[in-house]
Amino acid sequence: MGEGSNRAYIDGHIVWYDNLDKLTWSPIMVEHIVEEIGWEMAGRLKAYYQIPILDITQNSLRHIRSEADTDQMMTFLSIGHHFFTIYLDHDDSLITKKVVDDVVQFPRAELPPVFSPSKDGTISHTSKPGNSEEDCPIPIQVVYPNNVPHEDGNAFMFVRRQCTFGEGAEENAEQQGQAGQAEHVGQDDVQQHEDAEHVGQEEEAEPHENPEQVEQEREAVVEDAEAHQLRRTRSKKRCFEGNVGTDSDSDDSDFDPGDMIDSDFEISDDDDDLYADNVDKDEPVKRKEKVKQKTTAKDKGVVGEEKEENLSDYESEGEDLWAPDSDDEMQTKFRAFRKEDLTCPRFHVGQVFENVDLLRKAIKEYSCKNRVDVKLLVNDRKRVKAVCDKDCTWYLWASYDSRTKFFMVKKYVEEHSCCKKWKIKAFTAPFLARKYLESFRADQDMNLRNFSRVVQKEWHMTPTRSKLQRARRLAMKIIHGDEEGQYKLLWDYGNEIRRSNPGSSFFLALDNQARFNKAYMCLDACNRGYLQGCRPMIFIDGYHIKTRYRGQLLVAVGIDPNNCIFPIAIGVVEVEDKPNWVWFLERLKSDLGIINTSPWTVMSDKQKGLINAVTEVFPESEHRFCVRHMWKNFQQLYKGDALKNQLWKIARSTTVIKYEQYMLEMKVLNEGAYTWLKELEPNTWVRAFQSDIPKCDILLNNFCEVFNKYILEARELPILSMFERIKQQWTARHYTKHCEGEKM
Repeated sequence: MGEGSNRAYIDGHIVWYDNLDKLTWSPIMVEHIVEEIGWEMAGRLKAYYQIPILDITQNSLRHIRSEADTDQMMTFLSIGHHFFTIYLDHDDSLITKKVVDDVVQFPRAELPPVFSPSKDGTISHTSKPGNSEEDCPIPIQVVYPNNVPHEDGNAFMFVRRQCTFGEGAEENAEQQGQAGQAEHVGQDDVQQHEDAEHVGQEEEAEPHENPEQVEQEREAVVEDAEAHQLRRTRSKKRCFEGNVGTDSDSDDSDFDPGDMIDSDFEISDDDDDLYADNVDKDEPVKRKEKVKQKTTAKDKGVVGEEKEENLSDYESEGEDLWAPDSDDEMQTKFRAFRKEDLTCPRFHVGQVFENVDLLRKAIKEYSCKNRVDVKLLVNDRKRVKAVCDKDCTWYLWASYDSRTKFFMVKKYVEEHSCCKKWKIKAFTAPFLARKYLESFRADQDMNLRNFSRVVQKEWHMTPTRSKLQRARRLAMKIIHGDEEGQYKLLWDYGNEIRRSNPGSSFFLALDNQARFNKAYMCLDACNRGYLQGCRPMIFIDGYHIKTRYRGQLLVAVGIDPNNCIFPIAIGVVEVEDKPNWVWFLERLKSDLGIINTSPWTVMSDKQKGLINAVTEVFPESEHRFCVRHMWKNFQQLYKGDALKNQLWKIARSTTVIKYEQYMLEMKVLNEGAYTWLKELEPNTWVRAFQSDIPKCDILLNNFCEVFNKYILEARELPILSMFERIKQQWTARHYTKHCEGEKM
C-alpha cells in the first residue's frame, strides 16, 4: 500500500521456498508455487519480482508476464543475487494513480476463508442493473493445501477509503451527496435521486407548495433506490449459484476485477450468516433496559446503583471487564479498581478488585481520607463487610465473583450520617510509614515536630508522638533494612572490610551470652595517612547512637598539616566506661604501632573513666583537657563574665610568669575560684606548661566536635548502615584531599 517513498508491504503473509532449480524457472513454475500456497493465478493474481539491488519504495517491482522476465531474474542470479522476493497482487494495488487508498480498520470480527477483490474505481456505470450476465462477478475459489485453512491470526482488515483529490475526487463528491442511500446504486438512479432532492428543495422554497407532497416524493425516490439495490443483489446471488463448481480456465475469459463486489465488506442478503455471527441486534436494546433497571433501583433506595450519567464516567476510566450473567443475558461492563486509585478511592456497585488485599487497602485509605471510622465486620478471603458507626448508614459488601474471577462490590450505600472523627483506628504507624516513605528517603533528618506538622496539614488529624516515632522507625527500617538483623551481618561485613582493604582492622567482641558487646574499625588508608603526614596528637571523644538499641560511638581524630580533621578510628560500645575506653585505646595503640608513648599527646574532656584509661594505656603521654568543657564545670560554681575572661586569660598564658600573674588577679576577683583552679594540673590546660613536641598549642577539643557534626546523620542509622556510611564519608574525604594536594 502507499505510493512512492510511502509504499510498504503491510500485514501480509511471507512464504519461503528454497532449492529452486534455475533451469526449470519460468512463469509456469511461478504459477505452480502460487497454487501450492492456496491461490489461483489464472486472470486473478499478478506476480511481481523485486530487483535485488533496489528497495520497494524505489519502483523496483517488475511484472512477471513471460519467460523474458524470468530470464532477467536469472541475470541477477549470475552476479551473485540468490534471493528474490515475489509479491502477489490481487486487486491491482501496485498500479499507480489509484483512486482509492488502503487503510487499516481495527478491530474486526473473524471472517470466513473467502477471498474476492473489492470493487475498484474503474467499474463501468453504463451497465444496466438488469443484465445479470454482464454484472455478476466470477467467483474465486480459494484452495488450501491439504484441505487445512490457513490461519494467520491477523487482527487487521483492509477497507476502502475514497480519495478526496485527483481522479477520484469527483466520484467521491457524488457519493457524499447520496447520504442515507445504499453504497452500490447505478449512476442514473443517483442522478435521479439528486434531481428529485433538488426539485424538493425548490418546492419547499415556494410558500404555496404542500410539504406533505414533497415528503412523499422523497420517500418514493428512496424506495426506488432500495428496490434497485435488492434486484442487483439477487442478480449477483443467482450468478454466483450458477457458476459454483466450474473450474475451467474458459470461464475466466471475460473476467474483469473491477466488476467484482467484495462480499466481506458488504453485509446484505447474501451474507446473512456472516451478519448473524458478528452482529447482536438485541444488545443495544438490552443495554437500555439495564440502564432503566439501575435508575429504577436508585429511586427505590438502593444508593449503590449509579445514575445513568455517572455510569458513563466509570465506563470510560481504567480497564474494563466483561462478565455475562448467563449465556442469554447481555454482557455487563465493570470498572476495575487500580492501585493508582488508592490516592482517592471511590466505590460503586459492580466495581472489581484484583484481590481482597487491594480492597482492604482501599477501605483503609477511604477511612483516613474522609475521617470516618470504618470497621470490617466480615473479613476473610471470600467476603468483606464494612460498616461505619452504629447509627451511620454507610455500608459496603464485597465478595468473590466467579464470572470475573475478581473481588466485586455487590452492595454499597454511599451516604454517611455520622460526623467526622479526629482519631481513626486505621490511621496507624504502618500506614503513615508507607505514606511518607519517600519523604523520609529524601530527608532523613526530618524531626518529629516537622513530621507532625506535615501530617496535620494533609490529614487534619493529630497523631501522638509515639505513633510518629514508630512510623519514622518503620520507614527507616524499610530504607536501611532491619536494625536487629544487621547485627547478624557484622561478621560478614568485617571479613569483607579486611578482604577489600588489606591492612584494615575490624574487631567484634561478644558478651557471656554470645550477644553483641562492642566493635572497632580502622581503615588502612587512615592509619598510614595519619602516621605519614599528621602530628603526634590524638583527639578522642564519645557520642550517643540515636537508634533503638542505643549505645556509644567512640572516635579518634588527628590533625593534618592544614589544621583540619583527619579521622583515624571508630568504635561502638554499650556504655562509656573505663573497660570500654581501655579496649578501644589498646586497639588504636596496636594499629598505630605505638610503643613509646612519651612523644604522643592525647586530648579529651573529663568523661567517665577516660582519665584513668588514658593513664593506663598511654602512661607517659601528655593528657590535655578541653578548656571549654572545664569552663562549663567552672561556671556552675563561679558565674560572671569577669571570672570567665580571667579563666581564658590564664589558659592562654605562654610563660610561667604570666601564669602566676594572672592567677593572682583571679585570687583578687574570687578567692574560691583561685583555689578551684590551683587544684588542677597546669600542664593539662595552660599553654606555658604544655609540651612543644606536637607543635600544637590548641586548647579546645573542637576537632571531635567537627567530626561529630560530620557523622551526625550516620549516628541515626542501624549499626551496619552506620559503619558503611562513615566508611564512605572517609574514603570520599581522602580522595577529595588527595585531588586538592595534586593541584597545588
